[in-house]
This record gives sequence, structure tokens and C-alpha cells, in this order.
Amino acid sequence: NVLLFVPGVTNQVFPILPDAVLAELGKEFTFSEIQRYDETHRVVRFCTSWATTDENVETLCSALRKSL
Repeated sequence: NVLLFVPGVTNQVFPILPDAVLAELGKEFTFSEIQRYDETHRVVRFCTSWATTDENVETLCSALRKSL
């Protein structure tokens, strides 16, 4: 499970993820760092648009599952 910094109610999601996971995801995906959560985790922002496909979302989710 991924802890969210704030509830997702828009096209943005703010997960709290380990630095090591973000290093891996950063090789393939773009996200914005919001703030440091603790010594080994950061809050980041993933944002979708009308052009984001279900396949795009599943690709990110699959990479996240592999990294966790």
C-alpha cells in the first residue's frame, strides 16, 4: 500500500514514497517533489491530463508495484 499525503480528489495524487523507489521511477516517469517527509521518504506529485490513457496509468502502477 502507498500512503497518500493528502486525499486524491483531482487529477493529482501525492504519494509518500521511499527515496530508492523514486530513484527507479525517475528513470521512466516525471513527477514533482513536494517536500521531504522524513529521512528516507519524499512527498511527490503525479498529475494526469485528458490525454493520459488507462495504459499510461497502468504502466506507472506496474512500475510502482515492482519497485516496492
